[in-house]
Amino acid sequence: MNISIGARQNIDGLRSTLNSQFALLTGVEVQLAEQEVGGFTFIDCNPIRPAASDNLAERVFKHYLANALAEIILGNWENGLINRELKLHHQYFSDQERAIISDKVLKVLNNCAGMSLTYRHSRKTRIAQKIRDYLEIHDKLILEGFIRFRLKEYYSELQAAITVAVDEFVMEKEYLEFIRLLRYFVDIQEPKIETLHVLVKPSGGFQLYDQDNNMVNNDYLDGFVADLVDNEITYEDLLISALITIAPRFVVLHVTAKRESETIRTIRNVFGDRVSNCQGCSLCSLSSKS
Repeated sequence: MNISIGARQNIDGLRSTLNSQFALLTGVEVQLAEQEVGGFTFIDCNPIRPAASDNLAERVFKHYLANALAEIILGNWENGLINRELKLHHQYFSDQERAIISDKVLKVLNNCAGMSLTYRHSRKTRIAQKIRDYLEIHDKLILEGFIRFRLKEYYSELQAAITVAVDEFVMEKEYLEFIRLLRYFVDIQEPKIETLHVLVKPSGGFQLYDQDNNMVNNDYLDGFVADLVDNEITYEDLLISALITIAPRFVVLHVTAKRESETIRTIRNVFGDRVSNCQGCSLCSLSSKS
């Protein structure tokens, strides 16, 4: 049984993957021959049947061929498909931004609960099954057309991953712009306090102390509490606002939570090397109390 695989691009990768996959076959030799037709390169895969059952040899041959083509799609075509979709539907991003987003898409596609190898294998298995089903009734497969019209579930998964990656990229970009703005406000202000100690409690509440361990005068925070009540500002928003207003020269964090919050990460990004961690003191014991 001869099966012909056609493609317009990635021919070297196609040829190499087919050769390496068929080299794993035991007892079934596959001959490859190429021909050019209408801008496509077709690689004819012709298994030389062994003395064993022809049906068994045919099933084994199709299994290895399907696995090879699934690997080619994920390894050689996928990145191109992602870039094509980004250029088609997200022209407003620069080439550099699209490259960053493309990497994010691949991470979304190949990482499910941190099990990248397991999840990629699952995707490959689903694609290979679609190819095997197709080869049961067809002896010619053109990769570009098969991906576009026969792998609609895969294509939808690809587009969904692109949407997630684009949203994530936009959020990160907006966050970086937000950080730059906060840094600007801090840099142009004269520090009202030399060193500010920030106690962050597990409940999300916080307390601020100066370098002499005196609670910061409420005059610095006038209006913030009212905003917290009237405008549904969170404790995290209030803390960031307070630090930007006080603009301390140095910030010492007293945090007992094992996992660093988004708020603490923002403080570090805004104040940079002006931030330090307390390794344990009387104030730290207060921060552990909710």
